[in-house]
Amino acid sequence: MNQKNAKEKPKCIILIGPPACGKGTQAKLLEKNISNSITISTGELLRKSGDLSGNYVDDEIIKSLIQQEIYQYSPNTTFILDGAVRTLPQIEIAKELFTISSIISFDSISFEELKKRIISRGRVEDPHIRIQDYIEKSSCVREYFSMYYSDNFHSINASMNKENVEEEIRRKLEI
Repeated sequence: MNQKNAKEKPKCIILIGPPACGKGTQAKLLEKNISNSITISTGELLRKSGDLSGNYVDDEIIKSLIQQEIYQYSPNTTFILDGAVRTLPQIEIAKELFTISSIISFDSISFEELKKRIISRGRVEDPHIRIQDYIEKSSCVREYFSMYYSDNFHSINASMNKENVEEEIRRKLEI
């Protein structure tokens, strides 16, 4: 972001939900349907930086990674945040760096379906631990957004197939 536009905050759409609920898939589909948009996946940024653990990372590290990414684009870019807001401090980071236009919460998906999806990815982490970690650390994020961003908060049934999830998101975002 250049200096004269430093006060302009880019818009973002925040995708929240448990691991393997479809956030990454839908982020890429949204990116194709929203002009001048780019996806920021903190998981991808962490893997590129060499962190393959899948564990939660310090909020300041997340902030630094996101800042490095957004400064590469113009302020009129719409960012799609895939898993980038998982804690209450990360909500504050998002509010500091972006104008939050929409929050999409991937809900109504069973533990068994999430477990199956995590295992199908071939990753080594324990699906029980990943999902439990999400529940313990991130459920407050959903509550916060549903309460304070109720006009821009959209709950999606993540157990549907990806085409139906995409259709539901497009309908709710009117794109």
